[in-house]
Amino acid sequence: MEIKDFKQALELQKELSASLAANIEKLGKDKAPPVAETIKEQEQLLAQARAALKNSKKEKALAAKRWEQRIQKRETAVELLQKGLEDMKKRLKKIEKG
Repeated sequence: MEIKDFKQALELQKELSASLAANIEKLGKDKAPPVAETIKEQEQLLAQARAALKNSKKEKALAAKRWEQRIQKRETAVELLQKGLEDMKKRLKKIEKG
């Protein structure tokens, strides 16, 4: 197209600008918007964090169970020692009376 005057140049500029804007808009629609990608990444991070939390809770429960077992063993040991001590005291009293 041959441009003969300023008016034609302005019209051509408007047409090209409109065409460029339409092409840019079309390109934007063809690509996944960055927000959607970010949401997908956040969903993956959330899933990973939930899995890590679940594992941490399991580990905590196992550790608590082990500590409860240790405490129970020590309580039993204390009770046995206390009974043994009481028995010794009773025998000592019998010997002293005896």
